[in-house]
Amino acid sequence: MRQLKLEYGILIGQAIQIFYDGPLAQQEDPVLLDTIRFERDSEKGENFVELFSKGSFNFDLLNEYTLQSLKKINRRQDFKLLLNKISSGDFKENVFNLIKQEFISEYDGELIDSVLNELNIEITIKNKFGENNLAQTIHSQSEESNLSNSISPIESTFSRQLISSSDRDYTKYFFNGQTLGKNRLVLAVLKDFVENNPSTSFSQLKAKFPDSLQGSETFTTEKEAKQKRDRRNFIRPDELISLIDTTIAVSTQWGLGNVTRFVDHCKRMNIEIKVNQ
Repeated sequence: MRQLKLEYGILIGQAIQIFYDGPLAQQEDPVLLDTIRFERDSEKGENFVELFSKGSFNFDLLNEYTLQSLKKINRRQDFKLLLNKISSGDFKENVFNLIKQEFISEYDGELIDSVLNELNIEITIKNKFGENNLAQTIHSQSEESNLSNSISPIESTFSRQLISSSDRDYTKYFFNGQTLGKNRLVLAVLKDFVENNPSTSFSQLKAKFPDSLQGSETFTTEKEAKQKRDRRNFIRPDELISLIDTTIAVSTQWGLGNVTRFVDHCKRMNIEIKVNQ
């Protein structure tokens, strides 16, 4: 096809394959438009014979066939692309934002953020080996009972099933004369550390309190935090922490699992934190 500069090529072997290498193709190599197997009463086979028969051949029909085939191919590619985007970890923030928009008319934003802080959201592909099913499953795990709620396929609306107050973890932590919840504990510890070490830089604080403690981001710069579509950091003026080279915003996303890891880390740094059940 390339040597003769032909737009179409037909390969006949164990099956018939139709290739296209014209201006409509969006790739360097010829596009495989269709594969026709040698089967009795094959509808594809009948269409192939009608399309390429010498007596009835028509370029307009061939062009229409090409456009329809490319449309199907592009749709499959778009399906895979969209599937990967939705199932990527970066899309989690969009899901949090959608949930918040759903309830913002009934509850204040701070309460919704507190509830979302207790949820773990995962979007997974229902059938990893096929392209026919896409499931968006949201597993909400309470910190003590690991309660799961699922929201099935993406076409459905988000369920309003939130964890009841009896299933939530209310552990408090005593630090520096204050009784604090999980995310406020982390904020207080980092504030106290910086006050006692005023020459600390961003990179130095990251080394002391790495992102692995939270699982994704222990803290980030004020600028990056305020650019996020949904509030996932402490960004009020009295919550921000000034370092020698930038101002940071601590993550609000702390549950029993990662805050326990944080407390254990603090103990190794000789930072005293008491757990009040």
